Amino acid sequence: MIFQDLLTEKLRPKNLSQVILLDRIKNTIGDGTNIQNMIFAGSPGCGKTSLAKVLAANRDSIYIN
Repeated sequence: MIFQDLLTEKLRPKNLSQVILLDRIKNTIGDGTNIQNMIFAGSPGCGKTSLAKVLAANRDSIYIN
């Protein structure tokens, strides 16, 4: 199976406006341009990986899972 053909990857949010976040997290992240380092913690399935991938997109960054 090719990685891009996975349904979870097709449905993953592609930009910050598609990610569903709590208001307190939206206020912390803002528009996502002024973030240097972040550590995400929480239960499985709450969107940590999706948010990290959206924030790292189109940047000179390292994504560590």
